Amino acid sequence: MIIIQNLNKRYGKKTVFENLNMTVPNGACLLVGDNEAGKTTLCSILSHQITDFTGKIEIEGCDLENYFSIFMNFDNSLWREKVKVGSLYERVNQTYQIQCENHFPEMENRKLPQLSKGEFNQISIDIALQSGRDWLLFDEPLDGLDEVNRDKVMHQLQEALLANRNILLVTHEVESVEALMEYSIFLHQSQVYLAKCEDLRNQYGSVKEAYLKWREDSYEKCYKNLYKRYDENFIEMYAGGWRNPYTCR
Repeated sequence: MIIIQNLNKRYGKKTVFENLNMTVPNGACLLVGDNEAGKTTLCSILSHQITDFTGKIEIEGCDLENYFSIFMNFDNSLWREKVKVGSLYERVNQTYQIQCENHFPEMENRKLPQLSKGEFNQISIDIALQSGRDWLLFDEPLDGLDEVNRDKVMHQLQEALLANRNILLVTHEVESVEALMEYSIFLHQSQVYLAKCEDLRNQYGSVKEAYLKWREDSYEKCYKNLYKRYDENFIEMYAGGWRNPYTCR
């Protein structure tokens, strides 16, 4: 289980998380949110790629700084590196002290920028699944994959779950993966909602519809509170433009 308490993260003047509190249960969890909700940032924090934040995070009872049985699939920045596929596997094995076998020998001598997005994602997912880590974080793993390779990836994820691995998965293609996921976590402006996917489907028809309804209710609750607390003066002028100085948090 992952327990996040009072997480705060900013990029310059932009607030990503403000006192975020979240619990990620063991098993298969789907993280759903709009663009810039902080989904990728959260996964990067959990996988030690981002360290400039405040708050407390525990994974399986250990402080995050002491927990390393976690792996996140590669982001697009690596895709631009002029590294051969074979060399990537070697580098990963040395860096993470694991033994990943190259399951794509036909790509051995191809450089990463020469790969399609789908091919790069296949390699990234393959390395993550071979990492042996207890927690696997996947950010848009289906992006660029054709139908055949999507089915292959879904089968691999299912095998990982059967091997008692824990998965936190971020995707905009919720309908494609929700049947495999046990839990859904909705994230919007540091507000969080956790529920079983089965319960959401029974009540709303699908996880996506449940998220849209929750987000709509969050907006309505937010602005009702604003108008209740502040009258027409809740909008102010600053730096040559208009803004709402109050947040929904």
